[in-house]
Amino acid sequence: MHTNELEQLENSTRELQRKFNEVIAPYREALWRYCMLLTKSPWDAEDLMQETLLKAFASLAQLFQPIYPKPYLFRIASNTWIDQCRKRSPVQVPLDNEEMMETGNSRKEEVIEAMEILLDALPPRQVVIILLIDVFDFTIKEAASLLSTTDATVKSALQRARQHLRSANARSVRQDEYPHDQTKIHHELLDRFIEYYNRRDAAALCSLMDENITEEDGSVFRVYGRDQMVKSCLADWQKEPRVLESRRQTLWGKDVVVVLHHYERDAYLHSIMHLSVEDEKIVKWQDYYFSKELLEQASRELQVPLDREKNLFENI
Repeated sequence: MHTNELEQLENSTRELQRKFNEVIAPYREALWRYCMLLTKSPWDAEDLMQETLLKAFASLAQLFQPIYPKPYLFRIASNTWIDQCRKRSPVQVPLDNEEMMETGNSRKEEVIEAMEILLDALPPRQVVIILLIDVFDFTIKEAASLLSTTDATVKSALQRARQHLRSANARSVRQDEYPHDQTKIHHELLDRFIEYYNRRDAAALCSLMDENITEEDGSVFRVYGRDQMVKSCLADWQKEPRVLESRRQTLWGKDVVVVLHHYERDAYLHSIMHLSVEDEKIVKWQDYYFSKELLEQASRELQVPLDREKNLFENI
């Protein structure tokens, strides 16, 4: 396939993804809450959500049956998380239970308040079943369909999960119990990055990067290589007219760069960046500029209002 044909395919795919984002938009909030309840970490929830959306979009061409957005997304998120649990132990961090709850349903409150205990005590599939049915209002038949199993199997698993729930005593977990990032970015390099970023020095920033660096923001964009970053992302960033200031922040156990947009006398949360370092060079630049749900959560956590001027909600 020639280059121009690939470019045409790329443009067509972008338009399809835009339409896909429009269709799933009403279900993003519920999907985010579900991912948060499963992973118990905003960073892991963002990863699970983005992987779910990527898989959902990529799988459309392989389906030859009616597709209903909410169960389709929840099916992929459930199976993806179960697969992840088989490979590694889940990370345990506290949740803001009030934020996860919907009012007026004691069963939902009971399940969410006991999530720390349930994740320790139950197999991943039982956790998924009790969340789908008791929190997100799926029927037993729908849950069985999502998990490719029988109604009887779901009923049995739900009964066992509820038995654990009845004996569980929800415990209060302090915010400072988030696990600390074991691969903390070298502070000297991070401080240099912040210094160069704040003075809009693209050349100096490039000196900190590996030549094969990857920049990405979830399912919205990916850029490969330092040279391409200079031509695209950094070029646009240098033209940015707004007053942006970055600072180092430990957020949910990770050392990140928080970018604030200063307007008049106020500061607004513009974006969050996480940098991965190997051999004193930045090898991955994870930008959460378009991660609406994560930025809303970070805005509450940092007690800084979200920057609404960047049209965040129109770009996803």
